[in-house]
Amino acid sequence: MKEGIVISISWRLLKGSMLATLPILGVEDPRAFYKKARAIYHREMAAMPEYGEGDVLKLNLAQAVMLGAIYEACDPKPDIDTLTRFYHEFLTRPAIVRKLMARRDMLVPSEVQRQVDLGKRSQRATHPFTWQFSVNVEDEDHFTATFTRCGIYDYLKSRGMAHIVPAMCAIDYDMGEISNHLVPARPHAGDGRRRLRLPLRAQVGSHARGVG
Repeated sequence: MKEGIVISISWRLLKGSMLATLPILGVEDPRAFYKKARAIYHREMAAMPEYGEGDVLKLNLAQAVMLGAIYEACDPKPDIDTLTRFYHEFLTRPAIVRKLMARRDMLVPSEVQRQVDLGKRSQRATHPFTWQFSVNVEDEDHFTATFTRCGIYDYLKSRGMAHIVPAMCAIDYDMGEISNHLVPARPHAGDGRRRLRLPLRAQVGSHARGVG
């Protein structure tokens, strides 16, 4: 599977952050380790079929492939708390990421509709590692997102790494804090299925928060 421009650029932007945060995993030579992990990442990406028209969230899958590559390259393996801390620092360290997330408004009607349309598109999914979900807008304050497939879970499970899925799920809540949105429940490593009733608007402190 080809990276595409968006994924390729994202890795270039995040390279410095990864090199700076790899010591959290006990890595003594970040540049040598990065080269090894990237080789594993490219091996895994090359072995995958291309995404079809109904397949969604390709960047999320690429991030799962990279985290799996990093975990494979680690010796000894980090525990889940250490891996979660690394992934949090790796993704939230760059100022550009924080600025982009802070500017994103998930509450505007156009963004809600985009999520609804993305869910409909996902019902035509054909890739083994993709997402399927539906979004139902209940009223002006809530919508329900029902996930029946998770590409991160399915991919990492296929590699015998289902136990590290929570390290990636936790970032949803970190990003929610950055973008002034609220996710009401913490995830768990189950079968990749989740049904969330999400507030579009909820006053928390001085911010109007929601999630999409």
